[in-house]
Amino acid sequence: MSVKNLLTEEICDQLSEIHKMEVGSDNSKVAINGVGMLVDKVNDIEKLEIERQKLEMENEKMEIERERVENEKRDRSIKNKITIGTAAAGAGITIGMGLLAYVYEERGTITSKAGKRFTDRAFDYFFKK
Repeated sequence: MSVKNLLTEEICDQLSEIHKMEVGSDNSKVAINGVGMLVDKVNDIEKLEIERQKLEMENEKMEIERERVENEKRDRSIKNKITIGTAAAGAGITIGMGLLAYVYEERGTITSKAGKRFTDRAFDYFFKK
């Protein structure tokens, strides 16, 4: 049994004993003070339970907030990596096309047939007249 239940039972027992006592006697006054202290203890226990529940709810809110921040951080990281990858791919294509243009201008031709077709298509696409 919980302490609260034990105190509640004790309060009920004390109240039943007080009803049997003579009103205004010293014994009844002492018993009433004892019941008052027990009721105060029960109220303190209820306050502590309410505080515990508030703390649990606050902890749950903090956990949810932590997960939200963690997810946002992961999303930003992914977006940054995509942006860097896109920029690197663009720079790679530009450098590759520059090298092809250099080789094409220097030699006038690309040695492999597949490379020549690709280069001709790329030049036709990018340098249409």
